[in-house]
Amino acid sequence: MLDGIPVAEGTQSHTRIPASVIRIVLVANVRLYREGLAGELRSRPGIEVVGLAGDVDSALASVRASHPDVVLLDVRTPQAYDLVRAVREERRATEVVAFAVEESEQDIAVCAEAGVTAFVTYDVTVDGLASAITAAVSGELACSPRTAALLFRRLATLSNVERRLRSEHSALSTLTMRERDIALLLAAGRSNKEIARELVIEVATVKNHVHNILAKLQVTTRAEAAARLRVFAPRGD
Repeated sequence: MLDGIPVAEGTQSHTRIPASVIRIVLVANVRLYREGLAGELRSRPGIEVVGLAGDVDSALASVRASHPDVVLLDVRTPQAYDLVRAVREERRATEVVAFAVEESEQDIAVCAEAGVTAFVTYDVTVDGLASAITAAVSGELACSPRTAALLFRRLATLSNVERRLRSEHSALSTLTMRERDIALLLAAGRSNKEIARELVIEVATVKNHVHNILAKLQVTTRAEAAARLRVFAPRGD
């Protein structure tokens, strides 16, 4: 634990020894705030502020010129997440530490998906922020217990969605070619008569196929089947 910030170790393959001096580009769109925080960080041993920026363009220019170890980013800066993605694309060795992050699942998910290394909330101290920076360059994740819980919840949600899609795809693979034709029309909301007319088959034949489709998809109604099949239906159907 670093200055009240729990730290979970990253995988060994991503862990590296911090440099003796951590070079930082600080990005915040409020000048007084940016310069004040820079002054505080400069007083901490082992931290060197090599660039200050108030917008995405100047931040990228500073990163390209100074090759920092860390971009310290106030997420309230306009287009903050565009900057994160750009930094991750251009300089994989540069970590991004976000601060002033709201502890909500949505905001934390956006940070994680953009490529932020660490999340620090509004109430962190400068010492805590410095500790988060040190953790980031060591390949560790610095975040609060609530943030960690939200990340795990998000991961579980994504895992459930992926598992459901795999299950549905597996079920679809059991359909015959004719059943797939009917299934796509079913997903598009066609009635049995409309399906029969479009495929030039008897309505009774359509009914038999629909019955088989429901059984294979393990649903009981056309509406349930349509909802599951709609994920895989071509756009415009």
